[in-house]
Amino acid sequence: SVGVGGGWADAPVLMSTTPEGRVKRDIKTELSDHDVWYYMPVQMGMGVVGIPDFICCQPVVVTQDMVGKKIGLFLAIEAKAPGKINNTTANQNARIREIREAGGVAFAADDALIVKEYLDGNVKKGSGNEEGV
Repeated sequence: SVGVGGGWADAPVLMSTTPEGRVKRDIKTELSDHDVWYYMPVQMGMGVVGIPDFICCQPVVVTQDMVGKKIGLFLAIEAKAPGKINNTTANQNARIREIREAGGVAFAADDALIVKEYLDGNVKKGSGNEEGV
């Protein structure tokens, strides 16, 4: 395994069963199934405002000219309740934009299927939420 979860995030999940909580649970499953390391920052008044819910490093096999070595792709996912994918705050949008400008991948997801499709390489341009992917 790749050390998925990043330490204390591996502890039993006591997350509420809100709609967003269920999306987060399902996203964790998809990330783990694809050997993606992730961390879920906890906001306590310190840190970066608008930071996405999941900070990830996705293993990627690069092109032949890189001798097939794996690299880590910076990935950030903002989880939203079903149907609320467009309800990102101005601060969340700013962090997503900054991550994309730095070469990372960042997007909102209101269903773990969005994450699965991205990780499986099936995100198609024009589907609405793939900008920067």
